[in-house]
Amino acid sequence: MNKLSIILFILLLSSCTTHAQDAEPITLRAYYMATFKSCEEQQDFTQDEKILDIGQSKSCFYSRWFRVRQQIADSIAAQGGTYDDVLFAMGDNPTPKQFYAVYKNYPQKGQLVYTDRNLKDFVYTEPLEKQTWKLAPADSTILGYPCQAATCSFRGRNWHVYYTTEIPISDGPWKLQGLPGLILYAEDESGIFTFECIELRNGINETLPVPRMKSYIKCTRQELMDLEKESWNNPEAYSKKFGMWYGEAMGSDGKPVKYKPKTALFLDY
Repeated sequence: MNKLSIILFILLLSSCTTHAQDAEPITLRAYYMATFKSCEEQQDFTQDEKILDIGQSKSCFYSRWFRVRQQIADSIAAQGGTYDDVLFAMGDNPTPKQFYAVYKNYPQKGQLVYTDRNLKDFVYTEPLEKQTWKLAPADSTILGYPCQAATCSFRGRNWHVYYTTEIPISDGPWKLQGLPGLILYAEDESGIFTFECIELRNGINETLPVPRMKSYIKCTRQELMDLEKESWNNPEAYSKKFGMWYGEAMGSDGKPVKYKPKTALFLDY
């Protein structure tokens, strides 16, 4: 991908006026591979491919694998298809491992909307908080872009990132932002969470995704964290709370499966 074309494309679109609040064109799409653990007891790392869609004033960060499956299901449902039709159409599409999405400067500048799915769909809104960054004496090259290093402490985790001023967009994966260039790599100090940009595209000819907030259960960030803790610590009680319990799962030995309590891990806490 030609670096100059990205920069010129961004500058061109930034000079335009977007008339529809919820129909903002995507100026740049960045793909990230997220590597993480969901609970302390997890032995191996899990991966999920993410997308950061960037518009003129807003952005959205979400699971690519989850979005593809959503689009397939919505398309088949619109045609009157069945659940089996949906499963068949999923084919070999990767199974998403995370379901959250982060909308920056939505529904208005200075706000952040966070959605997630854990049996039910949840949403909370909070102020868009810029991290306080310290420049670090390190550099790297990612996808052909020269990058500089920076560090910050944000809600319980210390982050080390690489960003490039050749893409002058103050954004990045998840809730990270506030540097004079796009963040292409981020890792928390513990090594539990990393985001690595694997591809950049422009000319997408799509508008930014917007959350379906009316159908989501409104909560606070702390309430959502508490629900996540409960779902890991006692999945049976959590499922019953939302009317999704269909009886005890049986193991191959014919006995009820016993769930061991687990400790949820969070990007911010």
